[in-house]
Amino acid sequence: MSNSPAILVTGGAGYIGSHACRALQAAGYQPVVYDNLSTGHKGFVTGPLVVGDLLNKAVLVRTFAQHNIQAVMHFAAASLVGESMTDPQKYYINNVSGTLSLLDAMRDHGFVMDPTFSIYEANRDVARAQNLPWHGEYTLPAVMNSFLPSPSHHASYFFEWTSNKEADWARAYRLWMDFVNDYKNQGGIVAVGSDSGFLFSVWGFGTIRELELLEEAGFSPLETIHAATENGAKALRNPQLGLIRPGYLADMVVLTENPLVDVKILYGSGVTRATKDGKQSQEHCVKYTIRDGVVFDSQALLAEVREMVAKAKQAKAAGKN
Repeated sequence: MSNSPAILVTGGAGYIGSHACRALQAAGYQPVVYDNLSTGHKGFVTGPLVVGDLLNKAVLVRTFAQHNIQAVMHFAAASLVGESMTDPQKYYINNVSGTLSLLDAMRDHGFVMDPTFSIYEANRDVARAQNLPWHGEYTLPAVMNSFLPSPSHHASYFFEWTSNKEADWARAYRLWMDFVNDYKNQGGIVAVGSDSGFLFSVWGFGTIRELELLEEAGFSPLETIHAATENGAKALRNPQLGLIRPGYLADMVVLTENPLVDVKILYGSGVTRATKDGKQSQEHCVKYTIRDGVVFDSQALLAEVREMVAKAKQAKAAGKN
């Protein structure tokens, strides 16, 4: 048996799945193909082949255990548009019920779902993402430039981005959020990740926005914090993270307010409060960051970032003159 991490590729005997298997093998992974061969071909298979149907949960569970599956790439779907119109039941059973069966097996195997809602949020409102309040002080000009539409930049694809595209993404988000919330409600483990660095999402802010979006998906505040802490440790496979216990790694943040009341207090840039007399104030609730037991002054670190950004903007302006 290969010592490489095993990746289950459903539909791996089909055209797209077989190419994914070759790419995985080239990258040092061990693809394990799960396919009922209804449309796939044995000759396309790279790696071990398990002939089975997604609706056969017993075979799925056995496959996860026997091959020590570490991740899943799901391509086992009926995909002929014409046939889907004449035989919709077949497509519902295979594409919907089959996927739910796969998710059940993944849940039972202890898989952690990391949805990363925040990185794609710009798709549903580009103007909002481009004008987030922290960009002015915390986003380097070179980073902001990399977000702007350009064929040479990864994920910078907002060419002729229209309102109907944003509406499509908004509807897709609702489905996506319901799906993730249902997975959690069925006992699945959901963690927090941001994939910042693209699509107007910057480091230090994208993760906090992810917490807000988990709440939007239906997570309670406690479930949201749990996803970011103990479940995050499970995603990293490091049992000494995510909890405060003697002997565990001391990675934590010290706050002046309760994030269960408002996760926005976790933004380093602060949270805006309004009073009944119409006045506003910016409250900075993140005081200290503790990393491996070393205590950092969070506001001092943020000040250093603001200084870096200000100097970069000055240099850019000087270059134009």
